[in-house]
Amino acid sequence: PHGVKMLYAGVPVDLTPEQEEVATMFAVMKDTDYMQKPIFLNNFWGGFKEVLGKNHAIKGLEKCDFTPIYDWHMAQREAKKNVSKEEKDRVKKERDEKEAKYKIAYVDGRAEPVGNCRVEPPGLFRGRGEHPKMGKIKKRIYPRDVTINIGEGEPIPEHPYPGQTWKEVKNDHTVTWLAYWKDTISAKDYKYVFLGATSTFKADSDLAKYEKARKLKELIVDVRKNYERDWDSSDHRKRQMACAMYFIDKLALRAGHEKDDDEADTVGCCTLKVAAGGCGGVCVRVFSRVAQIQKWGRRPRSKVTVAGCKVACKLRCALG
Repeated sequence: PHGVKMLYAGVPVDLTPEQEEVATMFAVMKDTDYMQKPIFLNNFWGGFKEVLGKNHAIKGLEKCDFTPIYDWHMAQREAKKNVSKEEKDRVKKERDEKEAKYKIAYVDGRAEPVGNCRVEPPGLFRGRGEHPKMGKIKKRIYPRDVTINIGEGEPIPEHPYPGQTWKEVKNDHTVTWLAYWKDTISAKDYKYVFLGATSTFKADSDLAKYEKARKLKELIVDVRKNYERDWDSSDHRKRQMACAMYFIDKLALRAGHEKDDDEADTVGCCTLKVAAGGCGGVCVRVFSRVAQIQKWGRRPRSKVTVAGCKVACKLRCALG
């Protein structure tokens, strides 16, 4: 705990270490656009109110002033910038030495790099775009929340929390994950630790994808002829599928899948909305990428293709 007090109605307020941590999560985001988003503010207050408890002096977010904590955070940030290169290198070296044993896994006696051995620290969830859960509190993950997967008879890995045990220790040879835990924001989602991108397992998987791409190269001309032929098909399904194939081929869209109401409204080819595009001499597509960056894809289209898109729009299929 840093001990810096926030203000409520202009009066300093005492907070427990847990309450102070949550208040700090919010304070450090003072200069971001999230402070103008009602969903973010409402979700944060719902979580903060729960941490504060029923009888706390803080009764609403409107009278809260997190400026003292924000100023402390900025001072700490500036102090870190002024640390000498030698000191930064020393701290980094100590951290790397401490984490070294967690960055290697032995599979069939062979050392393999681990992807990411760190658990995400607590904070405020942001999500992609206008995510309906932005502002919710990401709780701290403890060893008691984590299931690990190791070989039979192998020593159980240590953790930095005395008195706790792993949630479960498995010896499952049918999976490639090393550990997992339940996401604190979405109860149906899990976070996994896998072997690294340079591991043998990942390399074999990538090789299989590249081989499939090589095979596709020999067939792509026929694939394009087929979907272009179906643009003027009398069968609506074929015309819709031809439009989908065009978008996937020319704009590199993913297929997409249905989303629940509490998930980010990102889309793929089969979940595009009619409002996301337009038809004309040039077809304009707006779609979301990994970081929710809006990108424009403009492709000259024949009248036949434009007509196919218009039919898809009228049928309210998600192809636009």
